[in-house]
Amino acid sequence: MHIKQNVESYNIYTSNFAKSAKHPKAISVARFEPEYYFGQSYKLLAPPAWLLKASKTNAITEKMYIKIYIEQVLNKLNPIEIAKVLNCRVLLCHCSKDKFCHRHLVVR
Repeated sequence: MHIKQNVESYNIYTSNFAKSAKHPKAISVARFEPEYYFGQSYKLLAPPAWLLKASKTNAITEKMYIKIYIEQVLNKLNPIEIAKVLNCRVLLCHCSKDKFCHRHLVVR
């Protein structure tokens, strides 16, 4: 029997290091973790360092960041396999919940 799966059948949550670094289901998707974080990380979803720098220095717009991140990171990965690995996990990054963050792109 073959069961068809889609990413909507998985539950993936988001937060930030300040709020959830000690959560038992936390997993970092950041390029760099804070010194106080000792949990797991999943670097396949971390934005390239040059993209982070371009974003922080306003060299690119949020729209450009999204396009590049999707093309250079997300499109190279199998969404079902990623969803399986991250199912019931809390994705962590540095960004506050009211700010744009790549972890929201991952969940979408």
